[in-house]
Amino acid sequence: MSSRGKVRFRAWLSRAPLGRSLLSARSGLRGTYSIRRRVHREAAAITQALAINPNTRLRVVNDNAVSPPTYGNLFEVIMLARFLEAGGHRVEFDIVDSGDRRADWGELDATAQTNFAHDQVALARYLLPKPVVQHMLSSPLRVEEQHAWNPALTLFSGAYDPPVYSLAPYLLHVLSTGRTRSIPAGFLLDANSFPISIQTPPPEQPYIAWHVRRGTWSPERNATDSALASDLLQLREIFPRHSIMLFSTPNGIEHALQVLSDEGLISDMERDGLAVVGQPETGFTAAVPWILGADFYFQRIGGGMGIVPIYSSMPYLQINDWRSYYYGIDGDRLVPWARVNQQYIVRADAAKIPIREVINSSQYGELVK
Repeated sequence: MSSRGKVRFRAWLSRAPLGRSLLSARSGLRGTYSIRRRVHREAAAITQALAINPNTRLRVVNDNAVSPPTYGNLFEVIMLARFLEAGGHRVEFDIVDSGDRRADWGELDATAQTNFAHDQVALARYLLPKPVVQHMLSSPLRVEEQHAWNPALTLFSGAYDPPVYSLAPYLLHVLSTGRTRSIPAGFLLDANSFPISIQTPPPEQPYIAWHVRRGTWSPERNATDSALASDLLQLREIFPRHSIMLFSTPNGIEHALQVLSDEGLISDMERDGLAVVGQPETGFTAAVPWILGADFYFQRIGGGMGIVPIYSSMPYLQINDWRSYYYGIDGDRLVPWARVNQQYIVRADAAKIPIREVINSSQYGELVK
């Protein structure tokens, strides 16, 4: 086919519904290939730099100019820095906030933007060990200034398309797999390392952590009222000896409690000596120890809070309709370190699939009925 014929054929494809789907799929495959190639180059650069000088400082940068104001994406970049530090390397983590923020920050008012910028620092300090050097920088130029007096290998230097948060999960996959690779001790989150505040004691009964999303971003991913009622009935059947702790925004928790109360489901559990409560402390960072303190975590579609159990050793079931930036997913194992009782199900019918269909005692032992 001549070049002109190819142009005409592509133009025809772009007008046809099936053609648009094919072009979109092709674009998606090309993007995935580009990310994989970029990540493997970065992994090779890290290996080479450390082979030449084992004391090389590795710098991880989260730039708000190209990163969304979402906790899940930030969490993934922070955990990349945590992984490298746990592997025995010198690590620096920088947040660049020049005021020139990505367009979707505009969905938040000025106060919310300021609060999230503060939360970025708080979450990094909470998750990263003290040996990790941390900076909040006012411009990309400051990163270069840091490099001038304190040389380091900046991971994905100049990575604006795609940005670092979309590359971090697959780099973790590459770094943690292979003949000589392993998960370093101290990388995964656990309840012992992030204890619940003494001032706010945990519930007397063991509890299930359940994320009921009600967020600003992609409202179509929020839990519907019917799904809330249906999922609670299923969770109660599968975990008859556990209370339920809800995780969401304050509005999300209030809404879920109202829906479940109106259905009479909370009073039913109370008659059995169990409870349905909201997370005792508001905010993403404050939720982390309460999630890790649960016996099990459940999330249907939902949002970024599900990232916490993914980077832990706690049992979980997450049912979703997309895999995000986890290009190394293997069946229901989203990440290389996932155990048999850590399931991430990706299906088109994620909103409707029964919990019992994808969970059983062979995977979770005596935890489930």
